[in-house]
Amino acid sequence: MYEEKEIKYKRRKIKKKFVKPEKKVFFKNNWHITIPRIKIFKSNSFFSKIDWKHLGLKLGVLLLAMVLIIFTISRINKYYKKENESFNQNIQKITDATLAYYLENSLPVNIGDSSSLVLEEMIKEKYLEGVKENNNSCDYLSSYVIITKTSLSEYRLKIYLECPDKQKAVEQVLACDNDECKIKEKN
Repeated sequence: MYEEKEIKYKRRKIKKKFVKPEKKVFFKNNWHITIPRIKIFKSNSFFSKIDWKHLGLKLGVLLLAMVLIIFTISRINKYYKKENESFNQNIQKITDATLAYYLENSLPVNIGDSSSLVLEEMIKEKYLEGVKENNNSCDYLSSYVIITKTSLSEYRLKIYLECPDKQKAVEQVLACDNDECKIKEKN
């Protein structure tokens, strides 16, 4: 019996704590409306329903995944940039060797005339040392250079370099004055 009274007392105490009594609104002529009050439970608030430990764990995993993705992408970009840089250095070596070869052995004379040269010839005549890409020698018989006279003082230089991993063709415009040729910058 004592336990029942204690339980009833606790229930009343809880109801008083969380439920506000109804409110009566009176109008003229003694009419009244009863407005029920909404139950307010402190344990029902938005922030108490969130499991902060799991939320923090999920956000931490998400942040870690994003950092790993960004790190991986940056490493891949550095690798390709380095690879392209070495290939461009090889193209520059070939361009310099071609200019040296044609300044000694004469450029095409008439507009529209062309002259071609295989990399193997340039290596035999010691204008160029071996061209390597990723420690593999490039194909000297398939790689070539073509120079064409386009106007009185301009030449078009086409370089095709074929290596085991990739091949690339580059066209450049040369501006020549007397015995000196320079690569014309693209606008």
